Amino acid sequence: GGFSWRYYSATRFVGCVGVDLEFLQRGFAYAPFASTTENEADYVYYTRKLNSFVVPLVWQPHFYLARRHLRVYLEAALTFSYNFDSSYVNDVARENGVEPWRGKYEFKTARDNRWGYGLAGGAGLAVLIGRFEVSAGATISAIPTSCAIATNITTMRSTAPRTPSGIRPSVRRWTT
Repeated sequence: GGFSWRYYSATRFVGCVGVDLEFLQRGFAYAPFASTTENEADYVYYTRKLNSFVVPLVWQPHFYLARRHLRVYLEAALTFSYNFDSSYVNDVARENGVEPWRGKYEFKTARDNRWGYGLAGGAGLAVLIGRFEVSAGATISAIPTSCAIATNITTMRSTAPRTPSGIRPSVRRWTT
């Protein structure tokens, strides 16, 4: 979830520019001893969840249909993020009786990079209702987890409600 602001230029120019402020939960899980277990149901996992603020700077070329009541758009964005909180669950430690096996993950400057950057792209459809719009779109994001390892891409999951296909509805106010 978050907030969006868009500036739509005069009709002779195609597109808009904007900025969003989003709250995202990202995470990962891995099974450290997967190669020693044949049955996937017996895997034990280490799981991390990261809470982040993401600020994408968006360019959104579009065209109108249905007498300017329907907007079809593409989206390209440069994104910046900050991981402000994280938690973990360590099933291996839990099975061995080691405490704590879950809790708040403590960030350390030498090990963890709280800042991120990346690119995002997508497409969508917006229905214009007066000065408001209701839109649905799909976006794919690539945010390297570290400045030193630019090929290590994390998957992102928004906390906004989504359909099973990954579409996130949004409502925005717009001006012409």
